[in-house]
Amino acid sequence: MLFIEKQLEELRRIDYPVTRESDFDDFWNGNIAKVAAHDSHPEMKYLKDYPVENIRIYDVRVHGLDETPVHAWVLIPAKASPKNKVPAAVAFHGGNGSRGKYPFGWLYLAAAGFAVIVPEFRLQGGETRSNTPMKCCIGRSFATCNIDQEKENYYFNHVFTDQMLMVKFAMSLEEVDASRVAVVGASQGGGTSLLLAGLMPEIALCLAAVPSYTCWERRIFTRTACAGDIAKYLETYPEHTEKTFRLMSYFDAMNFCDRITCPVEIQCCLKDAMVPPECVYAGYNKIRAPKQIRNYPFGEHHDVDYEQWLFDLRNCLLP
Repeated sequence: MLFIEKQLEELRRIDYPVTRESDFDDFWNGNIAKVAAHDSHPEMKYLKDYPVENIRIYDVRVHGLDETPVHAWVLIPAKASPKNKVPAAVAFHGGNGSRGKYPFGWLYLAAAGFAVIVPEFRLQGGETRSNTPMKCCIGRSFATCNIDQEKENYYFNHVFTDQMLMVKFAMSLEEVDASRVAVVGASQGGGTSLLLAGLMPEIALCLAAVPSYTCWERRIFTRTACAGDIAKYLETYPEHTEKTFRLMSYFDAMNFCDRITCPVEIQCCLKDAMVPPECVYAGYNKIRAPKQIRNYPFGEHHDVDYEQWLFDLRNCLLP
């Protein structure tokens, strides 16, 4: 265990400075106000013929700030009602994924007594498109969509406000106890969970596995996963480097971690080449709320312990 302990000691010492710009708070407070005021006019279609008992399943669309219809699955235990509210998990998928063609992948959480909301990220692997025009500056990479524009029109501004609206929607469901709503996800979903937990103090629990979108500067410099597409963009347009790093700082989950107030459970895979453990710890070390990190010494990016989420949710959100 010598080499593993040495690696962990180095990770625990990481203290990268936050990269928040002077108008960071004004920008995000503006988004919070827009989300609070926005009527996302949810559309819910009950799948009455879906062959599952004791769980009600809905095909849902929630409209973003630009009125883009964002698709989601909603699973609600049949026992839930306005007089018998249940906790909920808003579960975010990984990069280029989707809510899934069918909702059965999340039945295990619904069977354990949780309402589950599984939203898509626009212009990735699902049905959700974008009313706001998006220009991919490198191939078909979502991370470079509108990267040459102002932060208000950048891709991640739209997707993160979409997901804020999804959390708001989850808390509005009459069967859901709004004081017991968790955010859950791996990779892109993990980074999104951290970012939203820092923005929305009403979130009760954050479960983030191999969280992406932490420490963008290092990710871009080392060209890992979608950050490699941004690096390719800067290779082509080096004159945009400073502006791009400034832009990414508004959407770096690391810059939200010291503002999280709910309990946080993180999974870190020490052999992860897509989300390096240094970037995971860059965020984790800044969290001041109750927290725990589970390290998987030989785990790679896709070695997520989904079953652990069930135990974490039950331990934190059920009586």
